[in-house]
Amino acid sequence: MQDSIKKTNVITMVEHGFPETWYASHVRNNIFFETTKQIEAEFPNKMSLLIDTTWFDLQNPIKLKKDLLHRYGAAPFENVDNVFFLPTVDECNINRSFANNIREIINVNDSVYFLQNKFEFWGFCVNKHMKVWTERSEDSIGHHFLCYNRKSHTHRLKLIKNLIEKDLVKYGVVTMGTDSHMAKHPYAINHLGNTGYNLDYIGKNSIPNDVFTMGPKSAWDGCFVNIVTETVYDSSDDYIFLSEKIWKPILGKMPFICVGPRYTMQRLRDYGFKTFGNWWDENYDNLPNEERIDGVISVIEDIVKYDIDKLQELYRDMKNILAFNYFHMLTNFHDKNTQHLNDLVKERIEIKET
Repeated sequence: MQDSIKKTNVITMVEHGFPETWYASHVRNNIFFETTKQIEAEFPNKMSLLIDTTWFDLQNPIKLKKDLLHRYGAAPFENVDNVFFLPTVDECNINRSFANNIREIINVNDSVYFLQNKFEFWGFCVNKHMKVWTERSEDSIGHHFLCYNRKSHTHRLKLIKNLIEKDLVKYGVVTMGTDSHMAKHPYAINHLGNTGYNLDYIGKNSIPNDVFTMGPKSAWDGCFVNIVTETVYDSSDDYIFLSEKIWKPILGKMPFICVGPRYTMQRLRDYGFKTFGNWWDENYDNLPNEERIDGVISVIEDIVKYDIDKLQELYRDMKNILAFNYFHMLTNFHDKNTQHLNDLVKERIEIKET
């Protein structure tokens, strides 16, 4: 489903990758509304075109042209002064050759601009809409870790296969979805172990896409640390995609380890959050893609050496940091995230022709 909505002198093109019932769709639409106001204020006498780059293949101009024409038709491309590309959900890179390609598709009188996505989209989404379990007591902790997985991405399968082979699954609450391709995957797994502790969905393909809750309260409260398996794992160092998954333990006051892009933990510290290097080695965050999961496994192996009493003691030691991160998420981080949104057009980058 797509929109092509003319708002005074700005035409917006939004590809609906989210179901309309999702709050994420509401947030994305609000971002476009705010950006439209900024463009109107900055270019009051110009006809502008604002395009959401999410779910577009910007590196393939032929495919991009087909996508744009298929989704929006030719009418909006007839005569515009400026074109703005905004990555609402995912970061993306646009080079100068892209400006040449886009001018072959769209008749641009003036300039092509890229609006830098410095805000965290999922940070906006979860900030006000997450169903949060925050009142955790260390006395409820009975398992070492929680590791939810729905889609069977390679990095998740590799992690879980390692946990199984090293007999670590029994220390946690673990889920893993499946699909028709997993049986042929080099890291394919058949079960999560007969431990009695796991929400074993192997073979059922029935895990709901639970974006805005933290799952069963008993599982959340009963686990010491959240092993977050992010949506993206293999990525360049300058591209770190943070989904709703990384924000859940921050809002839920749970310590966490991230199986995600390199330097994810450093990115969070850059945002002002405090991480857990005082309790375990976070050097895994600096390791290259082929080594990072092994680094995470080493940390898990250290954590499972502790008995439950020790985990409860560690959690008590962390409470101040967990509380700090929770309030930082709702206040300073949210304010900075909003400021990045408010500065989108002011900090635009013109993509000049080669």
